[in-house]
Amino acid sequence: MGLQRSFDVLSRIVERYESRGRSIRDVEARTDSGDAETLHVSVDAPVSLCAESESGLDSGISLESASLSDGGLTAEFSVSELFDVPSVDGVTISTDEHAVRVVDGILVVTAELTIESTCEGAQGPVSAEASHPDGDEAAELAESEDPTKSRDPSESEDPAESDDLSNRLAAVRNESVPAYEDTEYLTALYEACDTFTEMSEHIPMDVAAETVRRYMIEAGVHDPTSYDTAGDAESVEAEEEEEPSSEPTTQHPNQAAAPLDTIPEEQLVTDGLGLPEDVQVEDVVDAVVESGAVYEVERRLGLDQQRTRELLGQLNVLDLVLCRLDHGDRTASRDDVVRRIRQCTTTEVSGAT
Repeated sequence: MGLQRSFDVLSRIVERYESRGRSIRDVEARTDSGDAETLHVSVDAPVSLCAESESGLDSGISLESASLSDGGLTAEFSVSELFDVPSVDGVTISTDEHAVRVVDGILVVTAELTIESTCEGAQGPVSAEASHPDGDEAAELAESEDPTKSRDPSESEDPAESDDLSNRLAAVRNESVPAYEDTEYLTALYEACDTFTEMSEHIPMDVAAETVRRYMIEAGVHDPTSYDTAGDAESVEAEEEEEPSSEPTTQHPNQAAAPLDTIPEEQLVTDGLGLPEDVQVEDVVDAVVESGAVYEVERRLGLDQQRTRELLGQLNVLDLVLCRLDHGDRTASRDDVVRRIRQCTTTEVSGAT
């Protein structure tokens, strides 16, 4: 559990770094042969010399002074703390050294981190308050119940039932892989709990309910089109008022409000905003709604980091993905994303005419 916990903390550090609009080039992790509880990590991150932009990019570097001589232009920068190192119970995190080099004309900063899971508190979950300040708000926004299940969320959980669930989950848990990649474990957790918030309380990681939801979708355990669990309660209530029905539906609550056929791919191509091969408008919308960081959009769309940012910027939805971990109250519904894309393409058409 110690090594898994260290990797969970590393994942949190990387996610928080990328949530500020930055990117990671390379991550290497190793353990000492005689100490499997300590994780040594080397992180290479390209750093932009541009100031913070309206798009939400925070480079962490500020220009302090510059001078011009016969030898050329010399600039001096100050560097803020690039990696947000959380304070986590049962885990010691230290920054050993920083190095900088130029690779293919790009400034690359290397950080050496040591993540050590201590004995005290090592088995408990990572403190949400310490490593995720907005975790409570994010959990409230992500909480939503499956309408096909009838358990009253106000009922307190029986300690005996909780122990039984823990035993059942432990019986199927494969410790050789992280919990979010253990499909059998995720399936058992999904079937035993009524809400993603409840699942987040049982999974041995510091994650919000929305993050657990993404784990379930990526593992093929949860179908995101069956019902909305992202906390978009107002959109759901509005649709129910317009079309009251007791019949269960597999349509996403926001699909009726903002059909994707109003944004034809042909129009995007005409406006110079053509989608990459094998990427549909629906793919982009789903990726923006379901992802908590840019790298997750990259993975879902199968694009590299630069092309992903260009595409999200062209479609005016980059800011909907950036900074979600820093601001748990910032969520984007399917309707929000489709509206942005429609406005973007409409503007391009007007400019072209």
